[in-house]
Amino acid sequence: MDNCLEHVEFSYCFHDQDDGTMHEVRNSKRKECITADELCEMFVDFMTSAGYSEQNIWDYFNDD
Repeated sequence: MDNCLEHVEFSYCFHDQDDGTMHEVRNSKRKECITADELCEMFVDFMTSAGYSEQNIWDYFNDD
């Protein structure tokens, strides 16, 4: 077991519409202190790797 004080993990599972194969996108970070900037950057990286654009993410959080 490591001495990590913080661990953040994002995970997204989906089935491929073409062949039904299940895929998983995962992003995690372990370190003593994860800053808010690192967390936000990690979230954007995760969402773009799952197929969303930064504009989609921005629009979602700014939707009234």
